[in-house]
Amino acid sequence: MDRDAPFTWTGPGSLCLSGADVERLRAVAIFQEDSSYLLLSCSIGYLLQAGLSDSALSSMIRALGYPGGAWPVTSVCNATDSSLYTGLPSGLLDPLVVLEFPFPDLLDEPTGRGEGVPWGDIAKITERKVFAKFGLCPTAFRAINYLWQLRERAEWIAKSADAGLPTTAYGAFQDVLDRYLHFAVVGKDPKEIERCRRVLLGRLRLFDGCKWTLTKVGEGLGVSRERVRQMESMLLAKLKKPATLQHLNYFWHLLDRLLECRGGAAYIHDLALAMQRVHDWNSPPADEALASVMEFSPRYRVEWSPPIRVALSTSCCVNCAIGAGGLSRATETAEGRKLPPDAALQALLIACREERCPKLQKISSFTPAMLHFLADSSADLGFSVADNYLEWRREERVPSKNEILDKILHDAGDAGIHFKKVQRRLSLMVPDEPASPQLVYYWLSHLPGAVLWGRGIFKHRDLLQIPHELVNEIQRDVIERLCSDEIPFLCMSGKIFEHYAPQLLTKGVPTPFALYSCMRIVGSDTLSFEKYPFVSMKDAPRPRPSILSVLEQFLFQRVVVTREQLWDFAVLKLGLPGQQILSNNLSNIPKHLRVGALRMHLSNVPALYQKLDAIADSLPKLHRRGRSLEQRLYARNRAVCEAMGVMKPRHLVCLIDHFFPGRIEWEPVPQPQSAAPKRQPRPASRPSQPRPRSQGNLLLNYLEEQGKPCRTKELARFGSNGLLAVLKGRTWALWHSKDALIARSCLKWNEEQQAAIEELALRHLEKRGRFGNPYGLCSELFRDIGAELPALPSPLHWTPVLLHDLLGAGIKFHALGRQRDVFVAKNNPHGLSTLDDLIHHVLKVDYGGTAPRTAFIAAVRERGLSSVKIPQCLKGHDSRIIVEGDIVRAAVSDV
Repeated sequence: MDRDAPFTWTGPGSLCLSGADVERLRAVAIFQEDSSYLLLSCSIGYLLQAGLSDSALSSMIRALGYPGGAWPVTSVCNATDSSLYTGLPSGLLDPLVVLEFPFPDLLDEPTGRGEGVPWGDIAKITERKVFAKFGLCPTAFRAINYLWQLRERAEWIAKSADAGLPTTAYGAFQDVLDRYLHFAVVGKDPKEIERCRRVLLGRLRLFDGCKWTLTKVGEGLGVSRERVRQMESMLLAKLKKPATLQHLNYFWHLLDRLLECRGGAAYIHDLALAMQRVHDWNSPPADEALASVMEFSPRYRVEWSPPIRVALSTSCCVNCAIGAGGLSRATETAEGRKLPPDAALQALLIACREERCPKLQKISSFTPAMLHFLADSSADLGFSVADNYLEWRREERVPSKNEILDKILHDAGDAGIHFKKVQRRLSLMVPDEPASPQLVYYWLSHLPGAVLWGRGIFKHRDLLQIPHELVNEIQRDVIERLCSDEIPFLCMSGKIFEHYAPQLLTKGVPTPFALYSCMRIVGSDTLSFEKYPFVSMKDAPRPRPSILSVLEQFLFQRVVVTREQLWDFAVLKLGLPGQQILSNNLSNIPKHLRVGALRMHLSNVPALYQKLDAIADSLPKLHRRGRSLEQRLYARNRAVCEAMGVMKPRHLVCLIDHFFPGRIEWEPVPQPQSAAPKRQPRPASRPSQPRPRSQGNLLLNYLEEQGKPCRTKELARFGSNGLLAVLKGRTWALWHSKDALIARSCLKWNEEQQAAIEELALRHLEKRGRFGNPYGLCSELFRDIGAELPALPSPLHWTPVLLHDLLGAGIKFHALGRQRDVFVAKNNPHGLSTLDDLIHHVLKVDYGGTAPRTAFIAAVRERGLSSVKIPQCLKGHDSRIIVEGDIVRAAVSDV
């Protein structure tokens, strides 16, 4: 463009553009006050993408001095006369079709195949032909821009053909389906390919139009239903990957166009017939097969209730409040409050025209499927498939499942409610649609208003009072730990929660589940909350590594690791909770070797073996082992041992004995024998000497020196006959958790504080007594009114186990059970003093004296009365409870 040409305008503001075109220019950062040179510096493609009207583009052309708004064709000297598809394989696009080609004047013979134009005919159009037909005008520019967009799509189609989906496969839908499903089994052996193919065909309704159960597919393959589920999950994950879905780019584009011209929704059968007409297929695709393929892509929403219907996920029409409102008004005023489909579609069209909806220009006609979707989104409408009409249903409307669950959570209040109680209430409210507890848990997990607040406990989101400042502080601490320790994730249910527990309890956040939910709601630009209880950085590699793989990597980076070092890493660094989880993971760490108290990765064993071999070769043959010899051996090789991670002499000897058994003949140190001393006469008076201190006194002193909860593992040395034997009958030590003790003196406990917790316990028992429960649970008391408990010296904090032990140490309550949770009043009217008494009472009162054994055991565990698999009294050890096969009943004299 010649900049020396005389301009008759000074910028976009002098063109007298319409308000819509001015807004379109502003959207691409071109303003009316800008100079003309800024507009001239933009490419034609840039202006076309802005969506300017033809009149606006013509105004720009006229402003350059060309009358009539068109430039001479002879001025087009750089337009090419060669095909835009040069470089692509010959015949690649011949089997394909372009729907609604907007420039039919460019075709030599304006006749299409079915509802579209053969892509091979469009490939013959050149740029020079476009300018020869339209001249240098906005229409020509739009045509060339459209042709180049088709050219870009053709490149993707060529890549898909190279990957294994040739365009010739579009000659039949079954060929396309077979080629696409093959992407999920690439690289597998023929036998495995056939197994995977049968799984996909059965689960995707491709055998007989029905979705086969996991059991049915597994029986045909000779595998379990769980294995079928795993195979299905793996195969569908591959088919739904964006890179794999891209191979069906042409297929998706056709479906998009067919749906867009119908308002974004259609019955799957109508869509199958349209695809048949477009490609001249001998027969249409099966409805279930086409719906299953469309369900791979997130751009479609498939409703399987007959008749099967599908909609674009991005379509505004299927959820349009304007359309639904127009249908509601028309249906309410119709005779009998019912509308046939034709009248309903006409009412929908009128409502859209009254609102001057801009999307109406792209819609050729609405389909009855649109009525289905609008009725689903409306509380007033319903579509009767059997009678084929739209009807008014406001009076008969039944609350949806989500609404019922939402109400149950609201009614539960601040305490929340366990999902099993939700399941029982739901079965009473909707008895015709029973649901298992697992299914109810799944529904609650995906309910927008539900928040996980405890183990299996959900709370309504509207009832939350999130301490934002404290949560933000915890998130900053988590970020600092993740960055400084260079660990892949942090577990929020262990040390992190214990550290902030006192502050969280005062703010009404009682559990790690509640903390995790609060952190997820508050959100973070840096942290990712994928699955409870793990938190990681958003830029961390995905998927998140497992606990075992992290522990294995920790062993791999070190030659020798002690159990204490592994414990500190897992609990203090990763934040894993408790000894039970760690002990379960310790034995399952892959590729690790255990030698006494030491652990090492198998890949480090050869290097360790060589170093120990050198140490063993340097030793002379010894016959005495004494403690001093171990110390001299370690001192001689200290540098090598520290490099291996061996920090104690006995660890070095343990490794040598393991890898080189019998190579060094260790012998015990002989004890010197001396003559028995002569018995001396007993003196008249023996001076008093202090007696040796008992194990109990040693344990108490140790607990007081530590001033914090100590794990039973580190206290094991104080009880040669077992720690419980030392603690029997003692009140100076309290259980802080199920595997930790604390000295009572560290709590600075007094009678006033004891009276306070006993008053809270009485309130808790009174509340539970109204529902027929004569016992209390410290876990519930701690959850509901934990903020009212007396303050403990910093940094100690309350736990349900500590509360249980303190109540049992008083004079008003019996603390029952090894799970350290149940308590009853000593003056209760039922005479309950042991856990067996309580279970016997539940059997008599709540079950009438007889119950199925399995169901009763499950109920006892659910109520929190026992944590063992089968309580002792239900094994026949209590004469008051008789076990007869699968029935338990109270003795006749007790009923």
